[in-house]
Amino acid sequence: MTTLAFDTCFGACSAALRFRGASGEWIVREDYREMATGHAETLLPMIEHLIAEAGLRFGNLTRLAVTNGPGGFTGVRIGLSAARGLKLALGLPVSARSSLSVMAARAQALLAGGPFEGAGKASVLTVCVDARGGQVYAESFAAESTRPLHPATLATIAELAERLRGERNIIVGSGAAMLAEAITHVGGDAVAMMPALQPHARHLALLAAGDPPTANLDPMYLRNTDAKPMASAGPP
Repeated sequence: MTTLAFDTCFGACSAALRFRGASGEWIVREDYREMATGHAETLLPMIEHLIAEAGLRFGNLTRLAVTNGPGGFTGVRIGLSAARGLKLALGLPVSARSSLSVMAARAQALLAGGPFEGAGKASVLTVCVDARGGQVYAESFAAESTRPLHPATLATIAELAERLRGERNIIVGSGAAMLAEAITHVGGDAVAMMPALQPHARHLALLAAGDPPTANLDPMYLRNTDAKPMASAGPP
């Protein structure tokens, strides 16, 4: 199975290929770039370069994987549009995962790779991303799992603190410090880390191996867009 995975939901653009080498070993090739804008112009050239660099062609792909949100409206649309286009052109199955579950997998890999003070005692890992307007995107997982304990949600810090106060928590993401402080304030146990964490397609490619195809590639926005249609100017 040769999987192409990509993400454009937040402040990074990434793509990854997971395929078997000549000796049957699994190989992962990846490209990851942090950026506030420019995902649309970056993604497809990134994918083309990655496939060529691996000595493969689009026809060698057997599966696609994409993050479907939450995230910025433009970023979520870019990734899903690319997935729909490639699915139609190549006739491939696509699996979709939340951007927060991919961030959780990346955080778990980083935690396993080195010492992080206070991380060893935690039972719950929560990815918490500042969504502005007094709200955050959040999803919670058992400390060594990428299956959610609670589905991805848009909530206030106070709501999440009450939900998590009885757990031993690791909080990661741009909203981690705010949530950890709020949990501590209500008598809970939490440590914040990795405030700059972004999704990475490498981890999406690895997760996709165990995921079934997604029937409908619908975006997970969680909040309504702030954009409003232009008012008609009326007759001249």
